[in-house]
Amino acid sequence: MKSRFLPLLLLIFVVGCQSTHIKTQKRTSDKKEEKTQVYAPAPPVTVPSTEPDDSDVEENPSLPPTPVAPVVDSTEKWALILGPGGALTIGHVGVLRQFQKMKVQPSWIVGVEWASPWAALYSVEGSPQSIDWQLNKLKDSDFPGASGWLGDKETLSVNTYSTWLKEGFQSRKLQNSKINFLCPSFNLSKKTTYIMNRGEFREVLQFCWPYPPTLKAGRGAVAAPMALGSLVTYLRKQGVQKIILVNVMGNDGSVTVKDEQRDLLWGQIHEEYSTHGARAQGVDEVIEINLGSMRHIDFKKRKEIIESAEQKSADQVQKVVRKFKL
Repeated sequence: MKSRFLPLLLLIFVVGCQSTHIKTQKRTSDKKEEKTQVYAPAPPVTVPSTEPDDSDVEENPSLPPTPVAPVVDSTEKWALILGPGGALTIGHVGVLRQFQKMKVQPSWIVGVEWASPWAALYSVEGSPQSIDWQLNKLKDSDFPGASGWLGDKETLSVNTYSTWLKEGFQSRKLQNSKINFLCPSFNLSKKTTYIMNRGEFREVLQFCWPYPPTLKAGRGAVAAPMALGSLVTYLRKQGVQKIILVNVMGNDGSVTVKDEQRDLLWGQIHEEYSTHGARAQGVDEVIEINLGSMRHIDFKKRKEIIESAEQKSADQVQKVVRKFKL
């Protein structure tokens, strides 16, 4: 009997061992899969289409509406650059009066050196009367060279005008002015020129205004009169089509300082702002104002300078306005 069932018992034993081995392999495989499992990102959510199906389409649809052409501002942007020149820059007020008579205003106004406070005052309301009002608050003794000559003791610091700037501009900012305003400044420590276009007027002007021999640097920076090319490049990038420069130094080199080094420097500045020099920098038109015997330290002659510049610029302003259809 035992010999009859012995093969059967051996068969059952072998099958049982194989089953146990398979289960063991399966458990081992499961553990390996848990260790190497990769978490794939969730499938993207399908956004339902907003296009109408066939049931939403009319049987006889009307023609599509004619597209509306975008509104394009046909007015050309133009900039007015008021050049440097110490006391001579006060003549810019007379030139701005002539533009006011022609009922035109620039999109941008730039003031260089002593022209920067006058350009800034104009930019706030777009009126030369704003400059007149603030100029009347200054006395002869408030300007450099009050004794009639300009030595080191007569050179003032730009900080001298802190109170005047605070009263004249309060907390107004460049980016909120009626007319866009710019002024160039040169950082003495970094030896870098900056185009100032943001911030409070009373702060920015202290970087753009001072320049030897009339004003000392107050914050480690002076005006950058040799940055005319940089100003032109910046204005072009802002979409300005026409750039007009007002040069109150005229063609005769009125700015002389009786100092060899400074005279050489101002000679180069005069050349840069002459008609030939300015056009080489990319300026479209130059209004030359020859103030004759007026000097860059003649701050006592403010009224005469304004009246002379207003008279001498009349014909030139009219020609520029007609030429460029401003």
